[in-house]
Amino acid sequence: MGPEPVSTAWRLSDIFPSEAAWEGELAALRSQVGELGRYAGRFGEGAAVLKEALDRRFGFLERLLRVTAYARLAHDLDTRDARAKERLDRATALMAEAQAELSYLEPEVLSLPDATIAAYLEREPGLRDYRFHLERLVRRRPHVLGPGEERVLALAGELLALPLEVYRMMHDADMRPPEVADEAGRPVRLTPAGFLRLMESPAREVRREAFRALYAAYDERRHAFAAALAGAVRRDVFLARARRHPSALAAALFPDGVPVAVYESLVASVRRHLPLLHRYLRLKRRALGLPDLRVYDLYAPIVPGWDRPIAYPEACAIVLRALAPLGEAYVDGVRKALAEGWVDVPERPGKRSGAYSSGVYGAHPYVLLNWQDSLRSAFTLAHELGHAMHSYEADRHQPFALAQYSVFVAEVASTTNEALLLAELLAEARTRRQRAALLVSHLENVRQTLFRQTMLAEFDRALHEAVERGGALTADGLSSLYEGLLAEYYGREVALDPEASREWMRIPHFYLNFYVYKYATGFSAAAALAARLLGPDGARARARYLAFLRAGGSLWPLDALRAAGVDLATPAPFDAALAGFERSLDELESLLA
Repeated sequence: MGPEPVSTAWRLSDIFPSEAAWEGELAALRSQVGELGRYAGRFGEGAAVLKEALDRRFGFLERLLRVTAYARLAHDLDTRDARAKERLDRATALMAEAQAELSYLEPEVLSLPDATIAAYLEREPGLRDYRFHLERLVRRRPHVLGPGEERVLALAGELLALPLEVYRMMHDADMRPPEVADEAGRPVRLTPAGFLRLMESPAREVRREAFRALYAAYDERRHAFAAALAGAVRRDVFLARARRHPSALAAALFPDGVPVAVYESLVASVRRHLPLLHRYLRLKRRALGLPDLRVYDLYAPIVPGWDRPIAYPEACAIVLRALAPLGEAYVDGVRKALAEGWVDVPERPGKRSGAYSSGVYGAHPYVLLNWQDSLRSAFTLAHELGHAMHSYEADRHQPFALAQYSVFVAEVASTTNEALLLAELLAEARTRRQRAALLVSHLENVRQTLFRQTMLAEFDRALHEAVERGGALTADGLSSLYEGLLAEYYGREVALDPEASREWMRIPHFYLNFYVYKYATGFSAAAALAARLLGPDGARARARYLAFLRAGGSLWPLDALRAAGVDLATPAPFDAALAGFERSLDELESLLA
């Protein structure tokens, strides 16, 4: 049997066949944007008018999101392309204009008594697809402002998005990564992928020099990065106060129906298990034969060879084998993604850094990679395909108004795929060294996703609380706060160089209003789901899991996860994931003894 067919570049023509077609749709939408307000003041006329207004709103937004997605994806392929940036700016401006024209809708729906909304839902079958949307809206009643105030906030949408845009342009377009030599003396540009590769170098001096060079480059721009981050945090606090939430954290969790207690439970569970992290770090120092452990040593392999070179086609084949527990239909969907232009693979100058998946309703998801020939990149591929298949299944089974799943559950499907890939590789391992290397990869995944992301979540919360108390966010203050958390999480096991405190400048997720904690909750949920999929009742677990993917945004996130078999309202999933960390650590210590 030959290799799986793969493509390595996006097929944006699946969204629009040409730039001219994109321009035509943008012009058509611009000509129609003024009609979006035609139902203002009319919802008291009856259920049919409300249905028409919602149909027009969601129909327009579905088309506009395709326009915006096409522009954003093209821009991300080369952030230096001024023409692509100009197209994205026009699409973003139209989105802000449309949101302003639609800003009357929610306040006017909320001007209706609950009994009237309930009667409309009973009377008009065509409102069925909007029932959950309306239920969520009614829940927001205390936090929705008047029509005039909502319009002002909608018009400010572009301004409120500026901190992240400034960060991306500084980081991806203007900042030229320094160059250092690898262990063979070859120059390596410290792009995100290049930096990670050198952090995994067996040569400590290479790790140290790459670490110092990269953070020296960030340090030169520390005040600009601090100003951008302060702008994002102040935006979050402003919006929380404007909408009468008790805190920015409560405001960020409110749309998903997630209690602040879940955030606090995650932090408490992880802090209770910090002795396990310290035990792993001691093992790492001994295995590396170092007198002390530094932050630039944390990614060094303690069992050399786990992250073996692997070409993209081979990685695709391994991932397809690993996803077999999800069923043939799911695997066929992944084959389609790999073969039909859903994935843009190679790293290129100007291309947006990192990796992501972006769903496009009416077309298909798009996955961006910056591929390095490594097993780590294979895990990234599995991760992003999890996102893509979540969007694909939700889009196929839900109307547009209910397809978009919450960010709170977004990391579940991606991390479940990673867990399945690890299980497949462990099953294929033939030697003690191979098994030890894979156990290290699991321990590193927990360290980076559950321990580290929870630490970042604490940093995120501390930033917002500082602003809420009237404090300022300066470069030195941010570095001091970050260093303090590093010291608490790593304890005495890691000696902190000055550069370690500057890592906050590299992390774009701080601009996304309490995003990072969702990696940790998603990881914990995924660990539980993967265990069920691989267990004796795997067929039933698969049916429940696929139903979770297909639910999209039709359920509250915690309810969707409960239906799949995980209750994040309790500490049990966090404690179970950390118990899995302990089991892997026990086995690794035995193998390395």
